[in-house]
Amino acid sequence: MTESVGAPVRHDAVQASERISTITGPVGGCDPVNEAEPQGLSATYVLDAVSAPGALRMQYEGLRIGAEADDTQGRFTCQRDVSLAAARGRPVAVTERLSGIPAGEWDIRVRAAWTPAATQAGELAGEMKLPDQQMRVRTVFAPLAHGPAVAAWCWPLLVGLGAVVAVALMAVNVSLAGGSAFAAVGISGVACAVGFLGARLWFLAIHRMPLRKLLSSGACIQGFNAAAAVVLVMGAPAIGLSWGAVLDSAAPALLAGMAVGRPGCWLTGCCAGKVTVSRWSLWSSDRRVAASRYPVQLFEAAACGTLAIGAEFLFLGVRHSGAIFVIGLAAYALVRQVLFPLRSDPHTRWGRTAVAAGATAAIAVAIWVMTL
Repeated sequence: MTESVGAPVRHDAVQASERISTITGPVGGCDPVNEAEPQGLSATYVLDAVSAPGALRMQYEGLRIGAEADDTQGRFTCQRDVSLAAARGRPVAVTERLSGIPAGEWDIRVRAAWTPAATQAGELAGEMKLPDQQMRVRTVFAPLAHGPAVAAWCWPLLVGLGAVVAVALMAVNVSLAGGSAFAAVGISGVACAVGFLGARLWFLAIHRMPLRKLLSSGACIQGFNAAAAVVLVMGAPAIGLSWGAVLDSAAPALLAGMAVGRPGCWLTGCCAGKVTVSRWSLWSSDRRVAASRYPVQLFEAAACGTLAIGAEFLFLGVRHSGAIFVIGLAAYALVRQVLFPLRSDPHTRWGRTAVAAGATAAIAVAIWVMTL
């Protein structure tokens, strides 16, 4: 099925004394889209420029085309606040995604107002009311129900391409080190599969989510790297190299793969940067608010590419003891801690400091090992 979204009217905030009336029926928070659901839809409210303080209170009313008057599944009303203070003066598109609804075409009406203070549940009020926007949308496969600046297909495409680049470079390095490139390709493929599982398990662990969310959860690159490294060490005898040489062969490959795959996160709205009016910003989305954001995913991709080149030069010029792997991955962890404050999920300051200290210590020890 294809999505057909009516072009919403673009506008700026306008002054109005009228209060938006309370809507009857079930009102509450809009449930986020469940990627496991078969059907979902997205409705986008577009502002030419953010020019008011406070939160933007959004209220969505949906009516399925052809629904009977007593069909409770054929209509919904939900409400959500979103803070856009950091986007002042810039265009913004706010998208609400819903799932678990009947398939078909829906008429969506979106009401919005700037509200400096919270009001009672069920009431949409504020000193600055914005024009309503109406659109007709068609349900699609839930994971594809997105708004502007999100291309869901880019993540698997670029991550898959990154895996191919990583496996190829790994095979070249293993061959240069005197090992079996053929075995390296096979074991690297297994490492990628196990690493993907490790990435999802790591995500579940740090977000304290149940195992049943494994297929619909996100993924963390740290889990991928850790799980893949274990597989590579175990496969070292089949490759014909020491475990240190195998890991050193993998270091530039992993970093190059991340350099290729990380832009997929930027294009699909995961790991999003903070909304900002900085000259370094680019229009992108966190899958809900498309605005000018720090492109931290692209910063990280550039850092990974630079580290991959450095790790490859080290691989070609020093003894293979596993130190290159430690330096490359620890340097990557250090870069992430520097970039985290620019992300919309910056993590805790103490956590960033602890990881940065550990990564710095690991780099120092690895450099010392290389000099022995």
